[in-house]
Amino acid sequence: MIHVRGLSKVYHRGDPPAIDSIDMDIHNSEIVGFVGLNGAGKTTAIRSIIGVILPTSGTVSIDGSDIVKEKAAASMNVGWVPETPVYNHDASALTLLKYFAGFFGISPEIAERRAMELLERLSLSKQADRRVMNYSQGMKKRFAIAAAMIHEPNNYLFDETLNGIDAEGVELFRTIIRDLRKDGKAVLLSSHILSEIEDSADRVIIIDHGKIIDSISIENLRNKATTRVEFTVSNIDGSITAALRKYGEVEIKGSTIFVRGRDIQASAINEDLVKLGYKVNAIRSETLENYFLNLVRDQK
Repeated sequence: MIHVRGLSKVYHRGDPPAIDSIDMDIHNSEIVGFVGLNGAGKTTAIRSIIGVILPTSGTVSIDGSDIVKEKAAASMNVGWVPETPVYNHDASALTLLKYFAGFFGISPEIAERRAMELLERLSLSKQADRRVMNYSQGMKKRFAIAAAMIHEPNNYLFDETLNGIDAEGVELFRTIIRDLRKDGKAVLLSSHILSEIEDSADRVIIIDHGKIIDSISIENLRNKATTRVEFTVSNIDGSITAALRKYGEVEIKGSTIFVRGRDIQASAINEDLVKLGYKVNAIRSETLENYFLNLVRDQK
């Protein structure tokens, strides 16, 4: 569990705080979405929670250990994937993962086994002996996920991890974070892809100008807002409207279908369409997006 109280960070004297007296909890077996406009304070909050930067005030507890006063103990139980992983080491993926494992007291035998399992899980096993510095950005993201998991921590923070990942990588990541939840892990997921947050998270924390302005469960969010889901389908025919009408109002414009209703999930509609033989090329859900934009607008 991650427990944050009164967390603030001021970078330069006289400037407004980048984050201002933040309180949040990320519980075990929970995926929490962390959303905000660019510059709202998401990355500063994550870097403060992980201990990469020192907070100006406030406390962060990782499974009961203070990230500042008990850094070694806290770090044993947290994994972090930064927005832009940078690996300039002249080492292979396998070598680098085993090197990272050494910081956590993992034996070489166990480290190699875990490293190969993670590389296989992230579709990087064929690239295990390739230098990470020569990986593509998407491959570096996958490797960063493996690096965050090598010591099997109880808590994870993912900062815009979906940026730069291809479709296969996105699906792998979805599976991984849902498996982490099943295994009792606490997950904080920062992303500007709000439909992804809505489909994956149990709860959403919204930050604006360094302050937490709301924390709402996905269930309550769906009860509050009418959902509009937008699909791009390449083989639309005359039967598709009837198939989707059970979800709500259906509108078709060219190859795009709009479905509007309450408490509808993009994933469920997509599953129905695929089963019926339709080729879905893109999905966009507006529930969280509308709620988020209206909430931020009200702060001004």
